[in-house]
Amino acid sequence: MGTDTFQTAPEDAEGLEMEEDVFFQTISEAQKEIRTIRQKLDVLKQTHRDIKMATSTDQVSGIREDMKTEVAKVSKAAAKVKKMLDGLAEMAKEEEQGKGQAKQRMRTSMVAAMRKKLKLTLREFSNLRTQMNDDYREVVDRRYETITGEKASDAMLEHMIETGESESIFQKAILDQGGNFSETINEIKERHDAVMEVEKGLLELHQIFLDMATLVEQQGEMIDNIESQVARASTFTAQGTEVLRDTKTLHKKIKRKQLCLALIVVAIIAAIAIAIILTVR
Repeated sequence: MGTDTFQTAPEDAEGLEMEEDVFFQTISEAQKEIRTIRQKLDVLKQTHRDIKMATSTDQVSGIREDMKTEVAKVSKAAAKVKKMLDGLAEMAKEEEQGKGQAKQRMRTSMVAAMRKKLKLTLREFSNLRTQMNDDYREVVDRRYETITGEKASDAMLEHMIETGESESIFQKAILDQGGNFSETINEIKERHDAVMEVEKGLLELHQIFLDMATLVEQQGEMIDNIESQVARASTFTAQGTEVLRDTKTLHKKIKRKQLCLALIVVAIIAAIAIAIILTVR
C-alpha cells in the first residue's frame, strides 16, 4: 500500500504541472486571438471609411466583399476565444474542490480579466455597427434628396433602411421626375446589401459581447465573494490569535494570584506556629 503511494505521487505532481501548462498556454492563445480581433477591428474601420468615400457600384461591391470576409474572420475568432475562456473558467472552478482558494482565486481573476478584455474589444465592434448604420442612413438621405429634390422624412428613411425598399422607392421617384439614376440606384442597393451582411455578422459579435458582459459581472461577484471569505478567514485568525494571547495573559495573572495566596497562607501558618511555640514556652 505504501509502495503504491510512493509511485503515484510523482505522477500526480506531473499531472498538476501539465494542467498548469495547459491553463497558461490557453491564456496565451486567447490573448493572441484578442490581439488578432483588434487588428481586424482596425481593418473594418478602414474599410468603413473606404465605403463612405466610394462613388461607384463596383467600388462599393468590392469593399462589401472585403468587409464580409473580415467580419466572418472576427466572428470565428471571437467564438474561439469565448470557448477557450469557458474552458478555463471550468478549470478554475475545479480548483474550488481541489487545490485550494489561492490558486482558484488567481485563475478566476485571470479568466475574468480576459473576459473583460474581450468584452471591451467587442464593444468597439458594437460602436462600429452603430456608426455604419448612421452613415448608411445619411447616404440614403443624401441620395434621396439628390434624386427627388426633397428631404426624406425620418419615417420614410426608417422604412427604406429596415425593409430594403430604397431601390423601388428611388425607381418610382425617377419615373416621376424623369432622368437616369440607375448607377445611383445600384450603388444604394450595394450599400444596403453590405450593411445587412455586416449587420448580421456584427449581431453575432454583439451576442458574444452580451454573454461576456454577463459573465464578467458574475465572475466579478465570485471574485469578491472569494476575497471576502479570505478576508473573513484572516479576521477569524487574527481574532483567534488575540483570544489566545489574552488567555495566556489571564493565565499568568491567575498563576501570580495563586502564588501570592499561597505565600499568604504559608505566612499565616508560620505566624500561628510561632505563636503556639511561644505560648508553650
